[in-house]
Amino acid sequence: MRERATHIAIADDAVVAGEVPCSGPIVDIVGTGGDGHDTLNISTTAAILAAASGCRVAKHGSVSSSSLSGSADVLQRLGVAMLAPEGISPSIAAAGIAFMFAPNFHPAMRHVAPVRRALGVRTIFNVLGPLLNPANARRLVLGVWSPKLLQPYADALLSLGSVEHALVVHCCGLDELAPIGVADAIEIADGKAVQTSIDTVAIAGPACGIADLKGGGPQHNADAITELLEGGDVAANSAVGRTVALNAAAALYVCGKSATIHDGFKVAQAALASGKGAVVLRRWATHCRTATA
Repeated sequence: MRERATHIAIADDAVVAGEVPCSGPIVDIVGTGGDGHDTLNISTTAAILAAASGCRVAKHGSVSSSSLSGSADVLQRLGVAMLAPEGISPSIAAAGIAFMFAPNFHPAMRHVAPVRRALGVRTIFNVLGPLLNPANARRLVLGVWSPKLLQPYADALLSLGSVEHALVVHCCGLDELAPIGVADAIEIADGKAVQTSIDTVAIAGPACGIADLKGGGPQHNADAITELLEGGDVAANSAVGRTVALNAAAALYVCGKSATIHDGFKVAQAALASGKGAVVLRRWATHCRTATA
């Protein structure tokens, strides 16, 4: 599949998002998926930790199409119910985070989802998903499965005029940041895109391997995420813990909550160690149960 900025932007306009009004700076941590490594649901866990660290998060996602566990799959195992559009803003107010299940906001995707799952490969919806946030999140950490997608996504974001501050990242084969090497990135701010790199090991070392981040099915990942978010020094310093904190740190940075990703990492890792992530998850799940009762 060859993705170009103009194709991405045109397709994005074609799949109209039902906008959800949300006040204040909103961030999404999202990946295209399709990197083939079946890691734990890193961006979903990082979104919870970012909320626990002071960000207002509106995460957009769906069930798995080409991996073992999608964001919606694992969140439902964690007790987070899928909310209707009118429930998103109250969820952010109550827990600092909300999840927007794509088929609830893009009706056409209800018909596409079974096809994507049957194909089991990357499709145009892997490409579009990160750009279709119904809350119009203007702060974005967007991971892509190939470094060749960095520039097209950056150009598309600039063309759409949809962000104030964003990082488009690819790290050593992953569509998210991890302390495994130097990540390629494009930072978008003030209407400009600047190529840069992120020394993830310098920020969140020691270095780990992709195998250290492996996940499984939705229940396996939900159990692992629950244990991780309970906190403690062992969890916060594990390979997965440092990876989750690194991605949450990127969110803190684009939200203006930290001056650098390195500073944000210290904040996020401390929040993880303290168990604040588990507090947010419980509060979020409780709110969703009440809202859907």
